[in-house]
Amino acid sequence: SESTVEDENVIHVNTTQALIESIAPGVEIVLDEGIYNISEFLLNIENQESYELTEYMSIAYLDDGPYVSMQCVSDVVIRGKEGECPTLIVDKTTGTYLEFFECENIAFENLCFQGPGNDGPWGSLLEFWYCKNIRVDNVRFENSSAYGVLGYQVTNLLVKNSSMEKCGAGMTSISQGTDVNFENCQVQNCGKAVPVERELSYVVDSYSTTMTFKQCTFSDNALHSGMVCNKPESVITFEQCKFGQNETSLIATESSFYGNILFD
Repeated sequence: SESTVEDENVIHVNTTQALIESIAPGVEIVLDEGIYNISEFLLNIENQESYELTEYMSIAYLDDGPYVSMQCVSDVVIRGKEGECPTLIVDKTTGTYLEFFECENIAFENLCFQGPGNDGPWGSLLEFWYCKNIRVDNVRFENSSAYGVLGYQVTNLLVKNSSMEKCGAGMTSISQGTDVNFENCQVQNCGKAVPVERELSYVVDSYSTTMTFKQCTFSDNALHSGMVCNKPESVITFEQCKFGQNETSLIATESSFYGNILFD
């Protein structure tokens, strides 16, 4: 079977369809080790005329193709088992990623998100719109054509013990966020593969956001446009972070220019 229920709140899954269809308020979803291809799932359900969406799921479309949007769910944990890293992938066939809209108390643990790289459709690996109380712990974000994590009007977002590598546009883009924190994260080789016409190549993209990085390491990131796109309304604080030589020199310049990048 695609999923087995351990109790009424904990669900073990081993397919993408079971994962997506299990997302609902008050559940803990445990993924078996393996590959979960969101693009393949979307193509499959598009070919099923009778497929019924769950109450909390919708399929949205951009020019590059469909993506999954989970809406108005709360108190959800999506995780791999300790010591494992189930991988959610987006391939080059559709413009897909996983989006959460007006959700709260959502947690992700022990997972890996992989994108199609820069030659794939434009899309961040994990997106949050109008969400609050989000926790991401021990998650790898790799090969995004855009960002690892994107948020719009998010409150209380914590990403810790995680890594962002080879994310084309940058590690994160947050607009109008409050209490956004990254702790003990590794950021490497981000922003390197964005075509000139996309013009988004800041490692950290921020607009009207309060954001803190604590004990994070930045290395070998591309700095085409800059280390930080920090609009005047934003305040970004770095506490006990480590930077590569290029990042260090550039972020000092940006700090003096904007006046609201702080070091503790």
